[in-house]
Amino acid sequence: MNTDTRNAAVVENFLSQNEEALDREQLRVYRSDLSGRDRIGVIYGDYPSQEAARAAIETLPETIRRARPFVRTVGKLR
Repeated sequence: MNTDTRNAAVVENFLSQNEEALDREQLRVYRSDLSGRDRIGVIYGDYPSQEAARAAIETLPETIRRARPFVRTVGKLR
């Protein structure tokens, strides 16, 4: 998940609604500056490969998969 910081309430709401389905130890929230815009992002988990991360997405509850999670490498986070 990645959005403009003005939409931080959307991220907070999503995390709150899915609190029981997510392991807090696996969550990371970060701020970034993309093209001069302040952004907030959420990443979940640490996987040995992109394939493992994709397989993990398939095990997430439907409510979370509807948010269309996608695989990112740490190097791609800005």
